[in-house]
Order: sequence, then structure tokens, then C-alpha cells
Amino acid sequence: CRNSFRNYRYNVNMKIIGVTGSIGCGKTTVCEILEEKYGIPVFNSDKKGSIIAEYHIKDKMVERFGSHILKEDGSINRKKVANIVFTFEDERKLLVSWGKPHLIKMFCEFQSVYKDEKFIIVESALLFEEGLRDLVDEVLTVTTRTENQISRVHIRDGRPIEQIKYIIDIQLPQEAKVVLSDHQIGNNSTLESLKESVDAFYNQINE
Repeated sequence: CRNSFRNYRYNVNMKIIGVTGSIGCGKTTVCEILEEKYGIPVFNSDKKGSIIAEYHIKDKMVERFGSHILKEDGSINRKKVANIVFTFEDERKLLVSWGKPHLIKMFCEFQSVYKDEKFIIVESALLFEEGLRDLVDEVLTVTTRTENQISRVHIRDGRPIEQIKYIIDIQLPQEAKVVLSDHQIGNNSTLESLKESVDAFYNQINE
């Protein structure tokens, strides 16, 4: 497989949709709706990144960051790694450079499985930050108010509020993501309202 998602297609008629959004905006919920209701396969690059870290680049990570990033059972402590990459931009970029070739290979394998699908979704929190925009056909950005981000992440992950604010600050601003995107969904209300917005998005791309 080549070094770009778009350079190798098992189905030239397939449309690859990137779904992104800052931390706590609800992009995963949007992807779950699209997958469960419309049957669109979702390639979650963030989850794949965890697999890559554990099985492909763990030795490099330990050498770079130290053995303290490991749990007692020898697996990677994701929170400790997150603290490093969210604090030091150069370290995040280095980690991305190590993982990207593996990610591309995994996505090509994913495409081969779903080669007859009309759509495939690439879910990525850092789609723009990690230079993945040119690897998808269109981008949907999910947005929400900052107070919603903080509340959701604090409840979900138990992270300190100041750390959540820091993560938000170092990510690309939501307004900038929207400018770079083809579609936007605002997630500021109820789940039912979000589902209606997702339905409208699907109808739009399926025209």
C-alpha cells in the first residue's frame, strides 16, 4: 500500500469522509450514529493509534520517554503518554511520524475489507493537526461550546479542569477547523437534536 490513503483505492467510487472535532465535541457519538443507523464503516484512527503504540512502536516510546510510561503489566499507560504529547508539541509530532506508516497500512487493509461500500469514515481528533486532511475527500467537523467540552471530558475521563482547558488551548481552534471543513454539525443540545443533524448530513452526502 502506498504512503497516502487517497493514492490507493480499492473502489474509486468510494467517498472517504473525515470526521473530526476538538476534545469533548461529540465526534465519536456522530460516528456511532452514522455506523449504527446507516451502516457506514468507521476507521477510528485514535483507537488504531493505541494499537500501534502497544504493538508496533512501544520499544521506541520507552526508549524516548522512559519506562515510567508503562503500567505494572508492561502495557502502555495512555494517560501518561497523553500528558507528554499534550505538553510537548515536538514529542507529539515525533510520535505521529512513528505511527503514521502503520496507520496507513491498517487503513488500506480496512479499505480492502469494505471495498464495496459507498462511504467510509475516518474518525480522527487531530485530522488537521496531523496532516491528514488531504487523505480524505470531505471533512465533517463537530463543534460545541467550550463549557460543554470541559464538562463532558471531566465527567468522562476524570481529568482536572485546568488540564482540559490546556488541551483545548493547544488544539486547533474550533473556528479554524470549521473553515477548513466541508461540513459542520453543532452539538450543543440533546442527543435527539444531534441525531437529526446527523440525518441531515447523511442526506446531503448521499444526494
